Amino acid sequence: MAIEWVHRNIVAFGGDPERISIFGQSAGGSSVDYYAHAWAENPIVAGLISHSGTSLSFVPNTAEESASYFYTVSKALDCGDADSDPDEVVECVRQKPFTDVVKAAGKVPAASSPALPQPVFHPTVDGVTVFDNYAERTAAGKYAHLVSTGLALSI
Repeated sequence: MAIEWVHRNIVAFGGDPERISIFGQSAGGSSVDYYAHAWAENPIVAGLISHSGTSLSFVPNTAEESASYFYTVSKALDCGDADSDPDEVVECVRQKPFTDVVKAAGKVPAASSPALPQPVFHPTVDGVTVFDNYAERTAAGKYAHLVSTGLALSI
């Protein structure tokens, strides 16, 4: 949505909607690559710059993993768990101060890894904007084929 907004409004700031590039570093670089795969047919941007991060840099979460991590946080906030009504749990978490949510999120154990413990709040595979088969999609050319030509929007 941010990129769509920039595309619609960049002329008002002296920019050219046909010369927008997006840039990201590390996790932001992975986000740029996710974008290239999600919007392969109509990326709206003219360029993609992924610095030190690709769609293969981090393993996205399954829906089950993300739900488990969320419910660990909601339980720490006394908002319920996986056995509770999900709408009530979400509403309760939304009412908590962000500082309490961040503190509760810090209690979620790191994901196992052969090297360093990994943070758990990664993007979640939905098959629309985040996929579970980036190597295959890349090999098949299912990504936006662009080069950078203008303004960079860091994500």
